[in-house]
Amino acid sequence: MIAIDGKTPRGSFDRASGQSPLHMVHAWAVDQRLLLGQIATDAKSNEITAVPKLLAMLSLKGCIVTADAMSKAGPRFRQAQPDGMA
Repeated sequence: MIAIDGKTPRGSFDRASGQSPLHMVHAWAVDQRLLLGQIATDAKSNEITAVPKLLAMLSLKGCIVTADAMSKAGPRFRQAQPDGMA
């Protein structure tokens, strides 16, 4: 099982330069407790745009992929589902 989730690391906001916090999306192999990949979201963006890029980097054939509602909103995630799945 692969879990897709996004996180904003604590302390990644830089007040001095006004730089927005870093937001990362990662793919986690649950049973193996292994990070398979991660990608930073674009500035002024969110998980929806980063998830397709992350999924494209991984070979997920035969894997169960889970994600929260934010990650599932992207078209690529819906594209990866077998016919008949919602």
